[in-house]
Formats: sequence, structure tokens, C-alpha cells
Amino acid sequence: MMFKLLFMEKLYDLSDETLINNAQTDMAYNFFLDLEPEAKMIDPSLLTKFRKTRITEDILEEMLKETIQQALDKGLIKSGTIIVDSTHINASVHAKSPTQILRDMSK
Repeated sequence: MMFKLLFMEKLYDLSDETLINNAQTDMAYNFFLDLEPEAKMIDPSLLTKFRKTRITEDILEEMLKETIQQALDKGLIKSGTIIVDSTHINASVHAKSPTQILRDMSK
């Protein structure tokens, strides 16, 4: 369930609190999580703790591979290749110094 919650959080670009609030009221979330409509949802702090203490790079990579393999097996995707779009990622060469940021903010 925790992986499914993290998956939905990334998919819909939600905060932990917003995700848990949505999961308490949205039947589609409950269906995806295999929960009964009356089931009590976890506290958002547990999701944060799970992400910080249980998910390492190795585990995340393994979970991603398994998810892709299941999607391939079910015919949901046709290739095991993942292409990451980095259009909106700031390059380190354009990073401003703290002094530059303060100067820009003071204008």
C-alpha cells in the first residue's frame, strides 16, 4: 500500500497530506489501494517516515523494474525503456549564489 501511495503521490504531484486526504474521500483511490470504503487511512507522517527510512536507491530501482515488468506482461506498455524528460530541471551551471538571490529579491 505504501508503494501505491507513493506512486499516486508522484503521478498526481500531491503532498503527503493532500494524498491522504484524497484517499480518505475518493473511492477511486480506495479501489487502487485495495481498501474498503470504511477503512481508516494512515497518518501522513507514516508515509514520510516510510519514504525516508525504508526506500533506498536499490529498493526504488527494484520496485521500478518490477512495475515495468508487470506493465509489459499485461501489455500496458510495449518497451522496457524509460525516457526521462529533463526539460524543466535546472542545470547546476545556472545556479545562483545566495548573494545573487538576495540581490534579485531586493529589487
